[in-house]
Amino acid sequence: MKTRLSQFDRTVLVMGSISLAFTLLGYRFFQLHVLRHEELSREVSRIHAKVVHREGRRGAIMDIRGNLLANSWSTYIVTADPSMTAPHAAEMAARLAPVLEADEADLRERLGRDGRYVRLKQRVSEETAAEVRAMNWKGIFFEDQLTRSYPNGPLASHVVGFVNGEHKGVQGIELAMHGYLAGRPGYVVTERDRLGREIRALRNEAIGPRDGYNVVPDD
Repeated sequence: MKTRLSQFDRTVLVMGSISLAFTLLGYRFFQLHVLRHEELSREVSRIHAKVVHREGRRGAIMDIRGNLLANSWSTYIVTADPSMTAPHAAEMAARLAPVLEADEADLRERLGRDGRYVRLKQRVSEETAAEVRAMNWKGIFFEDQLTRSYPNGPLASHVVGFVNGEHKGVQGIELAMHGYLAGRPGYVVTERDRLGREIRALRNEAIGPRDGYNVVPDD
């Protein structure tokens, strides 16, 4: 014998199902926006927020005639976010290798590894950086980098001195006058969209770098 649901029973069943669905959705909303709000906010910030450091240019060293003994010029560090580049690591490495003059296999490994930050090449010129930018790859970024040069090479290097890999003076005038020559770094805390492009309107904080002072030693 078949039992048929009355119109009232069917209505109650439908309303009960709808009520249950809204209850589950409400709990999920409460869980995401209340119970896990801080955790998820930190995760979103980690994914989209980026601190971009800006180096202050190190001052030049000149003789009393104005001839350069040491100078700094701007270059770039090309970096990548492997979480964004991994799916296309092989193709990207093949195109980037000849432009960056880097080993293709090494680039492929770096672009495809775990993590969210990796350096691909340092001391990249403005011209080379422009070529890489023109490829418009998602997940490729650029950091300012200053390179120290000595026009006279080893001549009087014991007097002028030199800097280490962190751009700090370790000998001669570079060391003695480091406090004057060294610039002050700055930084920008910015937001990026899902393609890794900066959203300028959402910049949270920006402190500009300060260049160092030029130094002219006495005879």
